[in-house]
Amino acid sequence: MTQQTFKLLNDADVPLSLVSSEPRNGAQNVEPNASLKLFFNKTIDKSKLSVQMNETFHGETYVNLDESGAQTSESQGYVMQTVHRDNEAISGNLSALPGENLFAFYPQRDLAYTGYITVNVSYDGHELGRFAFNVRPLPTFVQGTVFDQFGQTVEGVEVTLADTERTSITNGDGLFSFGYGDNADKALKGGRYQLIINPNLKNAQFGKTIRNISIEQGVNNKLGMSYLPLLNVETPFQSIASSQSEVSLAQNELTLDLTHAQLTFPNHVSQGNVQVLYLEAGQANLSFLNEAAPIWYYGVQPAGIQVSGSIGVKINIPKLYNSYAYVPENGKLVVLLGRGANADVFVPVGVGKIEGYQVQSITELAMPSLDFIAYAFVSEDKQALLQRYVDHEISLDLLTGSLQ
Repeated sequence: MTQQTFKLLNDADVPLSLVSSEPRNGAQNVEPNASLKLFFNKTIDKSKLSVQMNETFHGETYVNLDESGAQTSESQGYVMQTVHRDNEAISGNLSALPGENLFAFYPQRDLAYTGYITVNVSYDGHELGRFAFNVRPLPTFVQGTVFDQFGQTVEGVEVTLADTERTSITNGDGLFSFGYGDNADKALKGGRYQLIINPNLKNAQFGKTIRNISIEQGVNNKLGMSYLPLLNVETPFQSIASSQSEVSLAQNELTLDLTHAQLTFPNHVSQGNVQVLYLEAGQANLSFLNEAAPIWYYGVQPAGIQVSGSIGVKINIPKLYNSYAYVPENGKLVVLLGRGANADVFVPVGVGKIEGYQVQSITELAMPSLDFIAYAFVSEDKQALLQRYVDHEISLDLLTGSLQ
């Protein structure tokens, strides 16, 4: 039988070594506010420990403009700035953690996004280890504000990014945001998204707003104002259905002919209840074509009712400043407008004619959804263009391009 002999060493006889670090050597996607943790093989004297951290970075990153201890009322916060740092030393504080052989180094400022960090650890003048790591890429932020049609901020409504699990609730100032506090592996990717405000009419006081947005990765995407219509409690919802011959809405100001239309509501049924609101075009979250800008529009709630086939419309023209003087004469053609299929723009969906202070569609309307129904008067020199579309001489795409 083989005998083995073990010799017990005093702690003082064991060579000091750096066992591990966090972040480890070669780590990627380290958070810019991360601390550095060092684990040694035995108890050490903090006064003899030295940590030298250096940063190399050239480009744009968020910089905290507030000095330590600045008053909240004077806070400037983080702003994007271009910085150039070549092996710049980063000062910090060392603290002993429970266990006596675990220490943490806390940098006095945030590291630059995508920065390259080197660390040199020494004890009593002798180097124990060198390592390096990379800071995560710039995060992607999204923020915006929700208002109703009366200019009041809307608090407590849900805002979601479709096909993601991201949800935000507007605060007292109507603000919502995404991306703050995300770890690198959860960061928003750049691309096209659908922003849904008040999905499923969860807040029954308001309608639903859908916006198609583009998110740029690695920046703060400011969406600005989004309008969420306050519903009219005095106006009941009305039932509409696919293939319905005619239905009068908005107190008979709007009539839809759905004979040749197949409707698909957000809950995937072909009929349901709607409320139609009459709103200023500037509250639609949509842009306009240069030669086809509406003054008002009808918004059908809930938003997101899809249309296949074609519909017909009759729209009563309202007075402006208690007068019809602004309305072109009978027989003039107008552009009928709806929401673009994949863009937040009022686009032509057909042509109508003015008859007795009413706009009546005289072509089939290629309207992808019922979200927005509007019309626009055009200049006299565009009347021939509209007539060519009515006569099937030009396509809807060509009509749209000619009105931009």
